[in-house]
Amino acid sequence: MTLAPAFSLDQIRGGRTSVKWTRYAPDVIPLSVAEMDFAVAPAVADTIIERVRASDFGYVDAPGPLAEAFAGFAANRWGWVVDPSFVRVTTDVSAAIVEALRYGIPRGGTVVINPPVYTAFYELIDEAAANRRDVPLLVDGTTWTLDVAGLERAFAAGADAFLLCNPQNPVGIVFDEATLSEVARLAAKYDVLVISDEVHAPLTHPGVDFVPFLAVAQRYGARCLCVTSASKGWNLAGAKCALMIAARPVPRRGHLSHQHPRPSCERCRIHLARLAR
Repeated sequence: MTLAPAFSLDQIRGGRTSVKWTRYAPDVIPLSVAEMDFAVAPAVADTIIERVRASDFGYVDAPGPLAEAFAGFAANRWGWVVDPSFVRVTTDVSAAIVEALRYGIPRGGTVVINPPVYTAFYELIDEAAANRRDVPLLVDGTTWTLDVAGLERAFAAGADAFLLCNPQNPVGIVFDEATLSEVARLAAKYDVLVISDEVHAPLTHPGVDFVPFLAVAQRYGARCLCVTSASKGWNLAGAKCALMIAARPVPRRGHLSHQHPRPSCERCRIHLARLAR
């Protein structure tokens, strides 16, 4: 992969209208805003310009060719087989997370996150009228890892959902298959909905293998959803287009497993035991 030269500060200050370069004083470089200061790829720019010249600004209610395009990219890059019929389009990853929480867990449910993590997760949980439970990452010398034992405690205590950030923002972990398999096993055991934010997946360093969570989770029967976008990998945050990919249909609120018990679900077994008393 070859990167084109970045824009100079003069070019950025003179030509950019995004919040990154207009909200703060000129002597501030806002590194917290994850957008790149490189030119958009010519093929992307040409396609957008073509759509603009065609006045193609009508409403969209389906992913159209984007579903097949993503499925092809996922297969070629990660070996992940995606069913295009399970792909939905939305405005951005944040909106996808909020709506998935509203749809997939009871109002006032508990959502687990792993600080330090993308700060918007805190706001999104609030917006979805859910409660937050923190299971911080563990630090082993210079390496960060998931606290899998802490996750199990949170899941066993009644967590409804887990917001997984993979690759992790901000510390940059790309979780390996063994770690993701353990998360999937626990999510299936305790019937926890996993929403995996994989927006940075196309940006892993050479020699680092990204593992899509859904590719692992399907082996365990975990309820899960991937949210992703071209916004980071192709520098298109302002274009407002993201994808939601389901491993299998997510049950509607009111049809969660504790109301339709499954013998394989630990939470269902606990619930049934209580009813039997």
